[in-house]
Amino acid sequence: MNQLAKIPTSLKSALLEVPHKELEEILLSLSEAFQNADTWCKRVEVICGMLPIPPVNQMRYAGYHISRFLNNSEIFSTDQKSNINIDDLRAAYNHLLRAYYDSLDYMTQQLLAEMNIFEQNFSELNLVPTDHFSDFYNWKRQISQIEQFKVFVDDSEIQTTARINEFALNSNDRKAHYARIVEKINELEHIKNQFEAIGVCITTQAVNITKEKKRDDIIKYSLIVMILGLIAAIAIPLYLDYKNSPLTSQLDTTKVSN
Repeated sequence: MNQLAKIPTSLKSALLEVPHKELEEILLSLSEAFQNADTWCKRVEVICGMLPIPPVNQMRYAGYHISRFLNNSEIFSTDQKSNINIDDLRAAYNHLLRAYYDSLDYMTQQLLAEMNIFEQNFSELNLVPTDHFSDFYNWKRQISQIEQFKVFVDDSEIQTTARINEFALNSNDRKAHYARIVEKINELEHIKNQFEAIGVCITTQAVNITKEKKRDDIIKYSLIVMILGLIAAIAIPLYLDYKNSPLTSQLDTTKVSN
């Protein structure tokens, strides 16, 4: 596979002559790359509970180029060698590499959105997230850092077409890329596993706060009723005493005489 990376990127529909043995390795590698992309797309779907559309689209594009690769290559054209369509082979690998990255990117976006919702829920309850989960903001920062993940193993900022093409066709670079993506997805899954506990905590705290508010309201209303009762207990006897007093009777008699 090393000679594949040396094909000039300016060629269109280039055919490369390879031995049958190498063609078998190419087809096996291509199949493995597709299956791996599909496996991790499904893994992210299970973790997030939603189908990640971006990597699915990348696999669809890869499938298109794989079909062109097979259709435009001269498979077993001679007894010893085949002429393969290098452009579509390269394009298929590029899309499969992108599918891996898009699975990771989709997962980071979903987790950041959930973390923001959790943070808002804590705020609405007047609670500090770190009082209940000391690593809350560390998790959020970790997700943001993973979101900045770069494709190249050397973290190069210069993503030229030639470099991307070489990267796609180099089996060692691809394996290193896959391994790094898988590592990041596993890190995100570990954080995602904490979300159930966070959700339970928020629900529990909300219930407790609601109960406490109801209890406070009951106490407040009870105090009001008690105060009104005390006022009535004092005022009614005083009023009755006033009505039954001799002075009140004389005043009533005087009013009648007049």
